[in-house]
Order: sequence, then C-alpha cells, then structure tokens
Amino acid sequence: MPDTSGMVMIYIAAVAVITVIGIFVSLSQKKKQANIAELYLENYPDSAKLMISNKGFVVSKSISVISVNGETPAYFTEKTTPGVYIRPGTSTLVVDFSSTRPGVLHKSVTKSTGAVTIEVELAPRGEYTLSFDEKNREFRVDSNN
Repeated sequence: MPDTSGMVMIYIAAVAVITVIGIFVSLSQKKKQANIAELYLENYPDSAKLMISNKGFVVSKSISVISVNGETPAYFTEKTTPGVYIRPGTSTLVVDFSSTRPGVLHKSVTKSTGAVTIEVELAPRGEYTLSFDEKNREFRVDSNN
C-alpha cells in the first residue's frame, strides 16, 4: 500500500494557503470600500443615506444600485444592512431587482427586472430605504426620518 501521508499534507497546506489568501482579499476589499465611503462623506458631508432592503430566506431577494448620477455608488454597511450615500437633491439611479428561488427541475430560478432608471429626491442628511414592490413591479423610496 503506497504512503499517501505526504499528499495529504500537501493538500492541507494548499487549502490553508488558499483560505488565508481569501481572507486577506476579502478584508482588503472591505477596507477599500470603507475608504471610498469615507472619502465620499468628506467631499459631500450633507449626503443622504439610502438603505437597501434585501429580504428573503427560501426566496432570495436582492436590490443592486448600479449607478448614481452616472457614477459608481459609494456603498457602506450599517450593522448588516447595505446602503449607498447620495448627494441631496434630485438624483438618477440605475437599479436592479432580482429574486432567486429553488427550482423543481432546475437548480434555481432567478427573475430580474434588469437595469431600471429611477429618479429620487433626497433631503440633506436624510435616511431612506429603497425597496421593490413585487405586486406593482416598481421601486419605492421611503423616508426613515
């Protein structure tokens, strides 16, 4: 019977190295995103917070903010809720809603609105929630103030 202990040790070392690299990359990206949000707030201190309502347990529901006034959004996370900083006044957002549910014949079934352009009016330092009304198939922005 051949000795496989050397191969097992190489496999364990490879998994450990890949895990450490993955953790490092994840933390780097999180720090980079936090720096972007911090810089955005320094430049626009009166920015409004637009929290993103992502719900679902069996059916995963997700809203993505693709752009804000043609620019990359300044994402942040407050507790476990993602959000975007937006300058006060009228802004144009490109957003997307998708829902994924387990399938019967397929692994999963995903439905998406595709990129939708909406206009929002936000007050300085206001707090809002972006949600999707599935019944009426439209995005909603509600004030949290």
